[in-house]
Formats: sequence, C-alpha cells, structure tokens
Amino acid sequence: MCTDFLLLAGDASVVNGRSMEFGSDLKSELLIGGRGTPKQSGAPDFGQGLSWTAKHGYVGMNARGSHIITDGMNEVGLSIGALWLPGTEYTRTVATPSSALAVDLFTSWVLGTCATVDEVKQKLKGGDVAVWGSLLLQEEMPLHFPVHDQEGRSIVIEFMGGETQIYDNHVAVLTNAPPFPWHLTQIDTYVGLKAEDVEPIRIGGQEFKPPGHGSGMLGLPGDSTPPSRFIRTVFQKHFATRPANSEAACNLALHLLNTVDIPVGTSVSRPGLIKKSEDDYTQWVVVKALTEKVFNFRTYDNPTIMQVDLKKLDLSIPGERLHPLPPKPVSIDITPTLRPQ
Repeated sequence: MCTDFLLLAGDASVVNGRSMEFGSDLKSELLIGGRGTPKQSGAPDFGQGLSWTAKHGYVGMNARGSHIITDGMNEVGLSIGALWLPGTEYTRTVATPSSALAVDLFTSWVLGTCATVDEVKQKLKGGDVAVWGSLLLQEEMPLHFPVHDQEGRSIVIEFMGGETQIYDNHVAVLTNAPPFPWHLTQIDTYVGLKAEDVEPIRIGGQEFKPPGHGSGMLGLPGDSTPPSRFIRTVFQKHFATRPANSEAACNLALHLLNTVDIPVGTSVSRPGLIKKSEDDYTQWVVVKALTEKVFNFRTYDNPTIMQVDLKKLDLSIPGERLHPLPPKPVSIDITPTLRPQ
C-alpha cells in the first residue's frame, strides 16, 4: 500500500511526496544512474527488446538488491513511482519486438529518456515503446505509475486488460486498488467536507455544538485502506494552506505523509494456505523537490530527513550504482548547545 501526491507552491515550485508500504522488507537502497547508462529490455519471445541509453541522470529507491526503481526522479525534474495495483493485466504480445519494454524496467526508461509528462505520453501513445509483462511479473509486480514533472503536470499509467491506460491526474493523488478512475468517482461522496467548523444546531429547544475544532472534516476516513488514504490525502491537501516555496512545500509533504503512515502491527494480512501473514508498514517516504532537483527521504528505522541534491551529484559517469540507506542517527543530540547564557 502506497500514497503519492503532488504539491504546487506559491512561487511555482513543485514537490512530490510518496510513501512506500509493503508487507515484507524491501531492503531498499539508493540507486544512482548516470547519463550514458545503457539499458536493455527483453521481449516476450525471450529475444532482445527495447534498448536505450540514458540521456538524463537519476536517483531512486530500489528493492531487494535489484536495479528496479520503485520511486525516483531525474536531473530535469521528472518523477515516477511504482505503486501496487491488484488486478493489473499486462499485455504479453508485442508486434515489434525491438519496441518491447518489460514493465520492471519502465521506471528506468522514463527517468533516463524523458523530461516531461507530455513526452512520456507522446512516446507511449506514439508506439515508441510497448510495455509488457509476463504472467510472473503480473503476479509479483502488479503496478500502476504516477508521473509528475517540474511544471506541475501529473498523469497515471495503468495496464488493464492488456491495454495501456493513461489518465490526466488533476487531483494529483494516487494510492492503490481499485483503478484510478474509481477513486475519482469516490470524491463525490465527500464533497461536504470543509475546513471550517460546523455551526451549532438546536434540537428540542436545546443547543448542540461540536466538541472541538475539526468538525468540518467529520467523516474523513482514517483507516489504512487505499480508498481511505486517497480521500484523506485529496482533502487535506486541498484545504492545507498553500506553501510559499519549495522548502515550505517539502515541509507540508512530510506532514501529509504523517497522516498515512502505517506502524508495524496495525495492518496485518490474514495468513493463507501458502503465504504467511505479513505486516504492511511504511518502510520509507520520499519528498522530491522537482523544481530544486532535490531528493529527500526518511526510513521507518531512521526518521531523520536525508537529502540528495542532484545539482551537486556527479551524474556524468554511465552505469547504475547502489548505496545502502543510512541506518542512523535516528535523532540529533542538541544537548551540547544548551549552555547557560
């Protein structure tokens, strides 16, 4: 279970926040890809598919020692995430094998070759690539993808019934199942929510008033299901005071991510005949300042905000390299600064 959203600041800065929830430890690391990195996809017939060379350097989170990017951004301010979507059906046939792009390399291709949301849409619709997935990938990686750029544009890419679906995402929020259009319809149910407290009412000659602030948001769902996290993020993002700049937008993104955080033990799957039960929990969150080209993150065990500035990072060396996430410090000791005046 994951939550993704985009924020637009008053100075036109753009920030993307995302949480990663999963039931088993992804053992994520930082993946850094340089300009000139060669990539090769397979095709459904076990031959060679699409090949490309990265035009843009990029940074992202991987999973389990692989070079699969689960969330990342490139040096020109394009961002993509991979979010779980049960019911996904990839095509398993591609007419032109040289255009075949396996879904596990989709994020790498987007980050390495595209600069804007419009460019991603154009290449997908123009037949430059044909995203496919085997039955194994469909079972192990049923995914949909939010894509954002530094101009504030957002789309969602889903694969249903073997077809590629591209949706403009005007609310700039995405979670998991059901597919994206269903979540948009769900917003209609909550249009009565508001930031202002409700007025007291009189019943039978007696006045009744809200017990505290926040009564306008009464009914906002608070559980961890994808539909509830979607609604919670849409409305809290909508009503939150617009941040003035990128720094304030990053701060707001972290607060919004706090509202969808899942502690270990609070979301446990039922054990099946084969699989054991799993604790779905927030393994890490990322806050990507797309305009500033800064990749911020924190992990479940290390809540300290860590930062990678792509403007300062040497992305001129081709190839992808992995870096372990710092396990500590989990706090900053300010005791030495507390001296008597």
